[in-house]
Amino acid sequence: MSKYPYLYRNSFAEALRCGELGKWRSSHQENITCRKDIEAAVSACFDGGRLAEGCVQDILYRHGFKRVQHVLANTIRGRRCAGQIDKEPLQWCRQICIPYDRKHSLEFVVRSPPAALNLFADQVY
Repeated sequence: MSKYPYLYRNSFAEALRCGELGKWRSSHQENITCRKDIEAAVSACFDGGRLAEGCVQDILYRHGFKRVQHVLANTIRGRRCAGQIDKEPLQWCRQICIPYDRKHSLEFVVRSPPAALNLFADQVY
């Protein structure tokens, strides 16, 4: 059993159809918490040119690799910032299935500066 909360990978519509709204809500709230934690970490660790050591590790420890990867993939797609993200994180981001959900997906898009987001994604990858 994982120490991290369950990551629900289907859309709200699919959860509704399958009677899994409770799972979806819990996972969605965790995605939002992860997004907020990434933003706070980047704000504290980004000096305008680099990301301080340990910034990414703390977030991975708190949320797990799968959720952090899910939130970053959703962010990179949602912000349409592919031109500002390095090749490797962009490639793994494209391999992750993020169901399109216009309303709910925007709630866990990281709002940090693109340069900081790129450094964060590089370190996760």
